[in-house]
Amino acid sequence: MSTEDPAWGKSVEGCRLSISLASAQMSVGDPVELKLAFKNEGQTAIKFSRISLWFDYTYLVSHQNIGNVPFTLFGQQQKRSLEAGGASAISEIEPGQELVRMVEISRLYDLSLSGKYVVEASKEIPSRSGQGLVKVFSNKAAFELVEKPR
Repeated sequence: MSTEDPAWGKSVEGCRLSISLASAQMSVGDPVELKLAFKNEGQTAIKFSRISLWFDYTYLVSHQNIGNVPFTLFGQQQKRSLEAGGASAISEIEPGQELVRMVEISRLYDLSLSGKYVVEASKEIPSRSGQGLVKVFSNKAAFELVEKPR
């Protein structure tokens, strides 16, 4: 999946989330950067908290042989920092607008094994009804890490 041709997850209360990678195949040890696009297809603006540079979204990263991929040490530190609380900013997305972010998931997750991976992202946002939260899921993006030629 290229960043020019995004696929989208299912619409939830007029919001959608897309993830994509620049390439479907990279070398082990290369940065793996995920493009996230959150789109408001509703009739009113949506507001939500932005609490972390690294974990504004929840990620599920899996490997063909081991299942869920563990955090790197950096990822563990960032997750602990997030759980400890802290300041947040409010993002507002007007109808028809998108919020686009890039996240280097190879800094957060241990992508040191060659093989096939699948990543999915999600974001909890306030329900438009004002009652609780809803979760918006992205499409699933697959990629493969191969050993570098020697």
